[in-house]
Amino acid sequence: MQRLRLFVVFHLNLAFSSVPEEHRAIVVERCYWPLLRMVRALRMPIGIELTGMTLRWINDIDPSWLAEFRALHTEGLVELVGSGRAQLIAPLAPWRVNAANLHWGLGDYAELLGIVPETLLVNEQAYSRACVDHALAAGFKNVVLEWENAWRANPSWDRRWGYAPQHLRSSTGASARLLWNQSIAFQKVQRFVHGELELPDLLAYVDAQRGPDDRAFCIYGNDAEVFDYRPGRFQTESVIEHREWERLESLFRALHEREGISFALPCSIAAAAFPALGDRRLEPQSAAEPVPTKKQGKYNVTRWAVTGRDDLTINTRCQQLHDALVDVPLSDPRWAELCELWSSDFRTHITDDRWRAFRARLDAVSSPEKTAAPATASHGNSLSEDGTTIDRGARFLTVTTPHVNVVFDMRKGLCIEDLVFPKRSRQSLLGTIPHGYLDDVRWSADWFSGHLVFEAPGKPKVTDLERVDPTVESTEDAIIVRARVPSSLGFIEKTLTVSKTSERVGLTFALYWTELPVGSLRLGHVLLKPGAWNDRALRYRTHLGGEHLEEFRCGDESFDHGDPVSFLVSASTAVGMTEGFLDLGDDALMLRISIDRCVSAAVGSMTHHRIGRDRFFRFCASLREMDETTRKAETARTEPLRFAMAIEPAKA
Repeated sequence: MQRLRLFVVFHLNLAFSSVPEEHRAIVVERCYWPLLRMVRALRMPIGIELTGMTLRWINDIDPSWLAEFRALHTEGLVELVGSGRAQLIAPLAPWRVNAANLHWGLGDYAELLGIVPETLLVNEQAYSRACVDHALAAGFKNVVLEWENAWRANPSWDRRWGYAPQHLRSSTGASARLLWNQSIAFQKVQRFVHGELELPDLLAYVDAQRGPDDRAFCIYGNDAEVFDYRPGRFQTESVIEHREWERLESLFRALHEREGISFALPCSIAAAAFPALGDRRLEPQSAAEPVPTKKQGKYNVTRWAVTGRDDLTINTRCQQLHDALVDVPLSDPRWAELCELWSSDFRTHITDDRWRAFRARLDAVSSPEKTAAPATASHGNSLSEDGTTIDRGARFLTVTTPHVNVVFDMRKGLCIEDLVFPKRSRQSLLGTIPHGYLDDVRWSADWFSGHLVFEAPGKPKVTDLERVDPTVESTEDAIIVRARVPSSLGFIEKTLTVSKTSERVGLTFALYWTELPVGSLRLGHVLLKPGAWNDRALRYRTHLGGEHLEEFRCGDESFDHGDPVSFLVSASTAVGMTEGFLDLGDDALMLRISIDRCVSAAVGSMTHHRIGRDRFFRFCASLREMDETTRKAETARTEPLRFAMAIEPAKA
């Protein structure tokens, strides 16, 4: 019988969103001490991951726990698995924040444990290639990542590859050893411990993971706080009916005694050879799934970006602080503070008291928001000395400069009908696709660019696609077109700026809404014109937490990041645009969509469909999505919600 080598990575997090601060000592006693006692009793090697913040809190509560951890580590029974100062979502944070997070986390491990970890657990299993770049730069050798969603993003993979360490390639061509976490396995273990699954059934599941060759399998790679403790987050939380750590210990004892099964530290698994299954360089991402995360679809990356109580506002505030620190060394304590403020735990099921304390802490250190400078103006149709023309017809407003030709539809809220950069192409590169153009009745509607759509459950859609009477202003550098659009939630102020001196069109929204209801707010759509691009080479690229661009080719795959997961979860995934822009296009030309993250730290959403002989390829920005963490604002808005973006050509 071939061997099945099991490994375990327990995740410890005292910043867990729904754990009140006064419960942290309870969690240490009920969850963290039983973990170490189980390891000593069974002599079973395990990995334990915890952030620097958690390590410091444990040290404040009970320094003897750290002493026992060090002793078990010395005996080869515990491996410290790293993650950083805070549990932040790497593909949503700028690269400097991610570098600072590992810098400060490694400092915590060295100071309090005297240990340098070689294995990194990707926070919330939210992966981008930047995770590998940062891990290698910080000295890590191994990376732990969830298998199921990576495999879903790459259905051509051989299922057997999930039973052995592989390799993840960095942006520079280096590689880290990849250890697969198995979310189905850890959910089954949790069900067993909670009394929802019987031991014979779980043992049969583990036996089913065996094969004709030696295999590695992560039997548990998740929270320690779910055993013998309940934060009271949901009404559906299971009741503690027995001593759960004892039940978990009985499982590990049964597995340890099973023929052909052994346990090993994660680093030992990473160093082992699995010649029939391992040593492949894999890319877990895809154009449809640029940021694979963990477990079911509701745990996608929008969860920490644009849902929660007010993720958009707090991420924007964090971005402002980041921009004030870009020239400051990462050793400055303000970077550690920013890492903690960017923690994922403030963005989900946070308690009322912790939310109020967090907002006060964030407000105390944030930089002021940016404000746009007003423009001086002239009005009406004109021909300027620099060759700029403004032609206002019954429906369309056409602005022509030496660098940009753009047509706005005044019957549709100044959406962009056509946009031409004449030095790049004589064809319109983006704009409107009219009703009936696409040869599929499911896609026979009008499709627009530069507009806004808000959708809430059970309510009519809100858009800015209304007739407007815009003002047109001319400055030395630009033509500025403004309009106010009424809506059921309040008016929308829209400003489009056409540069006279460069190939650039700016678009800003100001939403004078007293509230932003629970729902989905997407705006700034950029729809590429069919026929103007090479369909076989369509692609997009952006930063996902790293210094280097990450590129995704669409091929023939149809996807929509904004597709709902369920009635409760309004989007499937998103791209972080962590350095403030995304490029889309083909191998000859790209369009750069820049957003001002200090105005609104939106995320991008991509759609690509093959429709007959045409391709539907579109970007939009999301400011609000919906999931079970989303909460209605407690107070009315006193300032408009703003968003700013620009469109310009970029090198292919």
